[in-house]
Amino acid sequence: MKLKPWAAALVALATGLAITGCGSSKKGSDAAADGGLKGDPVKVGLICSCSGPFASSLGSLPDLAKAWSTYLNNKGGINGAPVEVVVADDGADATKSQQLVRKLVEQDKVLAIVDETASFDATWADYVTKKAIPVTGGVSFTVPMTSNANFFPAGGNLAAVTYGLVKLMEDAGKKKLALMPCAEAPLCDGYGGQISRISDVLGAGIDIVYQSKVAATAASYTSLCLAAKKAGADAMYVGHAGQVVERIVNECVLQGFKPKQFQVGGDVVSSWSKNPNMDGVPIAQLHLPMHDTSTKGGKDFADAIAKYAPELPNGTSWAGSVLETWTGLQLFAAAANEAKVTANSTGADVKKGLYAIAGTTLDGLTPPLHYVEGKPTLINCYFNESVEGGKWTTPGGAAPVCLDDATAEKVNKAFAG
Repeated sequence: MKLKPWAAALVALATGLAITGCGSSKKGSDAAADGGLKGDPVKVGLICSCSGPFASSLGSLPDLAKAWSTYLNNKGGINGAPVEVVVADDGADATKSQQLVRKLVEQDKVLAIVDETASFDATWADYVTKKAIPVTGGVSFTVPMTSNANFFPAGGNLAAVTYGLVKLMEDAGKKKLALMPCAEAPLCDGYGGQISRISDVLGAGIDIVYQSKVAATAASYTSLCLAAKKAGADAMYVGHAGQVVERIVNECVLQGFKPKQFQVGGDVVSSWSKNPNMDGVPIAQLHLPMHDTSTKGGKDFADAIAKYAPELPNGTSWAGSVLETWTGLQLFAAAANEAKVTANSTGADVKKGLYAIAGTTLDGLTPPLHYVEGKPTLINCYFNESVEGGKWTTPGGAAPVCLDDATAEKVNKAFAG
């Protein structure tokens, strides 16, 4: 991983990046960043691993934050006050992540945080909980998102998405899996056991015949491809940033190894639709697929990007995490508006709004959301997505696939081990 110079890192740590929604492209609308709104801004934080090994999936998020705040301010902001997103990029560094979260809370005075880190939220979950600063969406499959009542996920949990992954393999008749989880994030360590246990619950008979961690900085993945091929794998899941996934798949194809690819969540990047090696990949998605405009929430997202950040879809980091972050910001806005939040409000006020919007889908972006005070949230749903003939598709339509209570109980128990 190519690190920034220490000087730049210290400057970033000291100052953060306050985004007031100035639009991410001169080609976009010239609408006012603050929408003409007056008064002190309502602040929400965004902590992300936008640089470093996950940049190909998360690198667009600062520009996304600009587009969202401009969009919202031109719709009236939060209860008539401008909204400001304060972005903090931890560069996939767990220690820096903790420091930046403290800055967001203590110096920037954010009322909530949207989490797009590489599973480092476990290192600062207790801190934000004590400070009563809610985490409103972002990456929904980390441990705190399913175990900490101060975290409010806005997408399917990892147990449900892993169930979706196993179900997709079972439906495709694939049994022998080559699993290649990321080497850089602690969350990736558990993928093998989670997949195996959920397969056992389903009776799917998935056998992980090859497993090896993969790093974004590796010069070559040829040896991994050859080893997985020798093991007889007929399916492959690479749990890493989208461009890393694509590099590994391409190298395997060059070695004559062409197992069916399966994927989950925010690792999805737009370039896959142009790569014949990724054609036909089934994906268990955490939220509405970002290409889908059949719901009001999906259409509003697409229209806002076209108006305020038209160059983003052409970038190399146009990934599922973009809509994931948008959804977390929209969740904050819905709760803040519901609770009549102002710049002088607290995180506890935002929580009141979150409890009050029971059943919302944010206009079709998410499964139905229900938050209960003092209880962690499990969203036992996922969405289907795929690339077919060079085009993004939503197999079965835009409705989420939600597990019945009995299946969800078994799956979550198996997932936890």
